[in-house]
Amino acid sequence: MAAALMIGCGATGSEAGQEVSSEVSAETIEETTEAAEGEGPGSAPINWEHPDPTAVRVESLAAAATQLSFAPLSDEALGVPTDVFVSSEDIPTDFRWVTSRYDHSTWGMFLIQQQQLDRSVEQAQSSIERLAGPCADEGCAGSWELVTLANGANALLVTGPGSEDQQTNFISFIHPGAGIRVDVEGPPDEFTGEAALEIANVLVSS
Repeated sequence: MAAALMIGCGATGSEAGQEVSSEVSAETIEETTEAAEGEGPGSAPINWEHPDPTAVRVESLAAAATQLSFAPLSDEALGVPTDVFVSSEDIPTDFRWVTSRYDHSTWGMFLIQQQQLDRSVEQAQSSIERLAGPCADEGCAGSWELVTLANGANALLVTGPGSEDQQTNFISFIHPGAGIRVDVEGPPDEFTGEAALEIANVLVSS
């Protein structure tokens, strides 16, 4: 239950975000998730300067990699992140995530969150695709749809006007080669679904 930043369709941060193995301390996960969800749907607006209150700022993605069980994706097209945050040391290394914040001349301000999969690529991909179904049928906040990335895989794209129920436009996808889930998001009044898709295609090609 990583500190997912995505909202919509009545999903909480823990429901829409990365799931963490039951082997992790239930108390630790509960405390971390509750703190993260304090910035999520139905509460205060997302703090885009420090989106995960439980995370610690580090110097760079390279520095973050020393505290993670995977090498975070990056690409020169994205530029250098203005901030990088790694989840609390209370979370075991195999389940920690990294969030990088960018201020891009073309795409604007956005966040990229990455976490190693705790299941097979196929299972993780299926989980992402299932999220689109109920919202497509029931008319949730914003538009939830599956889009095809440059590598041929489906990604979940959520877009909509900024409101109490739709605080972020985002795209979520699985990078099969790296074995990680990636969530890209930004404020819907500034960050478009087209930008999210372009960034996702940069990352799956890196």
